Amino acid sequence: MARSRRRPDLIVILIDDLRFDEVGFCGHPYLKTPHIDRIGREGVCFENAFHTTPLCSPNRASIVTGQYASRHGVIDNVARDALSHRLPNYHLILQRLGYETAHVGKWHMGNSADPRPGYDHWVSFPGHGAIVDPVLNENGVQSKHTGYITDLLNERALAFVERPRDRPYALFLAHKAVHPDAFQAPDGTLDPRGAGYIPAERHKDLYRGETFAPRPNVMAPGDAVKAKPAFAEAFGLREAPAGRKVMDWIQSGSQEEIRLRAAMMASVDEGVGQLFEALERRGTLDDTLILFLGDNGYFFGEHGLGPSGASPTRKGSARRSWSVTRDASSRGALPGRWCWRSTSPPRWWRWPAGARATWSGCRVARCCRWGAAAPACRGGARSCASTSPRTRCPGCTA
Repeated sequence: MARSRRRPDLIVILIDDLRFDEVGFCGHPYLKTPHIDRIGREGVCFENAFHTTPLCSPNRASIVTGQYASRHGVIDNVARDALSHRLPNYHLILQRLGYETAHVGKWHMGNSADPRPGYDHWVSFPGHGAIVDPVLNENGVQSKHTGYITDLLNERALAFVERPRDRPYALFLAHKAVHPDAFQAPDGTLDPRGAGYIPAERHKDLYRGETFAPRPNVMAPGDAVKAKPAFAEAFGLREAPAGRKVMDWIQSGSQEEIRLRAAMMASVDEGVGQLFEALERRGTLDDTLILFLGDNGYFFGEHGLGPSGASPTRKGSARRSWSVTRDASSRGALPGRWCWRSTSPPRWWRWPAGARATWSGCRVARCCRWGAAAPACRGGARSCASTSPRTRCPGCTA
């Protein structure tokens, strides 16, 4: 079938710290994400797709540049504001190709919320931002807003999509969810000043009483160390007072931590539904590529690792001592550079008249097609992945 001559509109939806199984389509036992699931159900799920790094800032830079951290230079969560203004961002290329571009949400390649090159429209917040009543920088004007951060970002993303225009657009929607409320200093130190995980008020009791059963590879630190002695140092670091403060702050290892993260995803899913509705109303859904992904994964005790350290087998489990620091750059809270994270956040694509999905963390899948040019990449199929940030799946390259 001949490819449409219309250039596709592009929507990237990036979620912070999302595990590979923290959406309904990917097997979460109770989380319901019908609109996100639609992307996977109508598209392709890349089951072996991995990001290049298991840490927020470096991998966000890899997503927008197609480069490894060793090349783009964002190697940790230290505030590299000046460098982030010089990244060879793909939106710069899209602008030259005639696209109207927008960044809405978390930047976190530097703590400044100032607009970066490559975007015609800009909405962001300093550092990790705030979940409730955040400060937003909208096209260079910074002010405090009333409301829940996910809802505010959804509203601004929808407004951008619904603008009248005569050229294609590219929207990069980067949610703060499901990251807890936190303050990050310029040196990368994570300070648990906020209230941790905060769902929207309408979702605060969502999934209460539900249980997330542990995966088979969840184990105690003592068992993990037997096979991986190098883990011993990390397991010791987390027991330092500063480390315990962070773990207690997020209710690490408890069923409540997992429930609150799931409840936060409800607002994200509502926003995806709003975007689907707008695209269908405008008649542009099948001319739009939608990519849904997490910036890195998250451990729930697998291999004795992750911020949620204890096995989530019991409701309100108090065994929260299995984990290591969540950020390699949290050097002030936990000395050392332990970068262990789950390497499996979801990554899903919806391409014109179809969609695709990826469970990924360090390995990157770039599988694209136009219209019906690649019918094998539609209808909830499982497909391949690549090991390079710039390599595409040959069978799906149009």
